[in-house]
Amino acid sequence: MLTTFILASVIGQTSFNLVVPLQIAETQSINLGDIANLASARCRVVLNLRSGDACVESEWGPGVIHISGAADESVMIHLSPVYAGDISFIPLLSNGTQSDKYLVQDGGLDISIGGELILQKPLTLTQYQISYMVEVNYQ
Repeated sequence: MLTTFILASVIGQTSFNLVVPLQIAETQSINLGDIANLASARCRVVLNLRSGDACVESEWGPGVIHISGAADESVMIHLSPVYAGDISFIPLLSNGTQSDKYLVQDGGLDISIGGELILQKPLTLTQYQISYMVEVNYQ
């Protein structure tokens, strides 16, 4: 009996990019200040501007995120909103959007982050903290 074997093979390829890993740290958290406990209350902080019917005179300030990466590379930053019960928080970049492209110069970049807080109804009087997601990717 004659047995025949046929062998087939292929050479595969792969590709990859060598990059400097991104590092991100919150160097200053967002301080929305005192907020009036009202239904449909809004307070917005972007850069050096604070506005909205629920913003009560108090100390406030935008947050700062520091990004370290390869010099002269572009990164895309995306901020994700948070919806938790009767509170909504929309983090905002300095241009008032949730996504934008930035250039990392000299290996580091500071990004100002503000946001808009919306209360659907009056809540228990206390101090609240909200966590939000910041995504950074090379472009």
